Amino acid sequence: MSTTRNVLDLCDRWAGSFRTEFEHYLDVLDELLRLQSSVGFERDELSGLPEDDQNLVKTYLFLTEAGNTTLLGALRLLSSNLHADAFGLMRILYEIACLMHYGNASREQKVEVLKTIFKSGLEGRKQGKAEWKLTRKALDLMKNEKPALEQTVDMLNNYGAHTSRAKVVLGNMTALGNRSASKVFTCSFNDKHFLIGLEFLFHIAAMVQEEYIRHLEQLGGAYKGQHREVTELSSRFLKTIRPQLQARLLKE
Repeated sequence: MSTTRNVLDLCDRWAGSFRTEFEHYLDVLDELLRLQSSVGFERDELSGLPEDDQNLVKTYLFLTEAGNTTLLGALRLLSSNLHADAFGLMRILYEIACLMHYGNASREQKVEVLKTIFKSGLEGRKQGKAEWKLTRKALDLMKNEKPALEQTVDMLNNYGAHTSRAKVVLGNMTALGNRSASKVFTCSFNDKHFLIGLEFLFHIAAMVQEEYIRHLEQLGGAYKGQHREVTELSSRFLKTIRPQLQARLLKE
């Protein structure tokens, strides 16, 4: 008997159920990712840009693709019925969105993002400190511009980034009879924080995609105002997918 293999098999079974029960959610997430594939430069177009612009395009492409991987990691945890730790990845995704937003504020700040992450010449702890300093600036900018996000960020921190009661105990543990057990053994698909996690994941991923398209608009890789397609999709999510998620709370 293998405990690890049995639990992995259980996670795979949850993932199969997730694909069925949340097919409409996955459909709209697909639409969001397709918007990314509709913008950008072909190789010849990119090589025709000034070198500085090429580097900026590559920087944001790297951040966006890193965001895609982080999105996939969080989605995999959620689909496997392991939702508490998915919030930690969502927090990273939010920081990526903030960095991209910070850079889009001006060309100078865009260059700052490029130099800090890729061309600082620093190593180890010094590089880490420089990255965190930039990230804090980006987080502060977003907080000042969009104070309505403060409650979301608080939840990302408390439920995802710290050893809090909400995350470690209530997020990961449940009761089976008179014994405690991992929540992987009981379905969380109607759990409040699970459903909030799904909504957070979509909207934070949308922030990344919107900033990526805004960046390309500035450099000619997307038509002016194309980022509004992300805004329109987010509005449709609120009208169609959110009510479906909220309806599941009644089943809890």
